[in-house]
Order: sequence, then C-alpha cells, then structure tokens
Amino acid sequence: MSDKISSSMTFYYKVLLPVLWIAGFGFGTFAMWLGKFDQPSQPPDEVKLTFLFFFIVGSAFLLRDAVRLKTITIDKEDLIIKNFSRVIRVPVRQINHISESRLMRPKTISLTLYPSCEFGEKITFIPKAKMQMTFKVLTEHPIAKRLRELAGIQDQGTDA
Repeated sequence: MSDKISSSMTFYYKVLLPVLWIAGFGFGTFAMWLGKFDQPSQPPDEVKLTFLFFFIVGSAFLLRDAVRLKTITIDKEDLIIKNFSRVIRVPVRQINHISESRLMRPKTISLTLYPSCEFGEKITFIPKAKMQMTFKVLTEHPIAKRLRELAGIQDQGTDA
C-alpha cells in the first residue's frame, strides 16, 4: 500500500507560482521600462532599476526553490520520488538526515540521501498539511517523525 506524503500544492509551488510571478512581474517591469503606463510622468530610473532588480532576484530565488521540489510517496520500504518527468524508487534506509524549514511557508522537509540518487543527495518536498490545532510552530512535522522512524534516524534537524 502506498501513501503520498507530499502536498497536493506541490504543482502550484513548482509550476504555477513561478510562471505567474515571472509573467506578471516581468510584464509590469518591462512595460515600465518601455514607458507603456498611461500616467502623467514616467517613473525615475531608480524606481525602474529597483523593479528590475527585484524581478531578477525574485525570479532566481523562486526558480531555485521550485526546481528542487519533488513529489514523494512511501511504498513499504521505498520512497517513490517524482519530478513530473521522472519517477525513481529509493530505499528508505538511504535516508541519512532529515531536516525541516519550520519558520518558512510553505514548510518543506529535506531528506539527505547516502548514497545519492538520480535527483542528487538532497530531496526536498512540501509535506501534507498536518491537521491539528496547535500554536507550536517549532514542533516536528508528523511526516518528518514518521520518516525518521522508518529510516531509524535519531537526530532532529531544522533549517529554520
């Protein structure tokens, strides 16, 4: 029996958000540079450069974070890792370290594998949302705890 542990929002964060950000912010930035906004005066060059800077830096960070996201399913003693174009199977015992980004949203869990797999040494995914009423932001996600138990790992890591 397989159990999908990654969020259904992965597609949104991996594909839709970067496309919408780059298209929308890029269109607005380049329209400003080309003087296409109908207003009494053009914005100063400092404003144009600021928007261009945030477009480039924001797009780079967004793409870096989006490319690394994977979809993960647990199937008995294996992880089935999908990257929308490829699917691989990795034994759970290859997990060497588990860390979470506890203060970032969306929360991500990163698995460090040894030996590394086709996707590299570090696999990052957005876990399913935990359904509990709590204000303990810094607590370990139940999926991270489950993976830690399956892999037999004792340490507790954070990327906060």
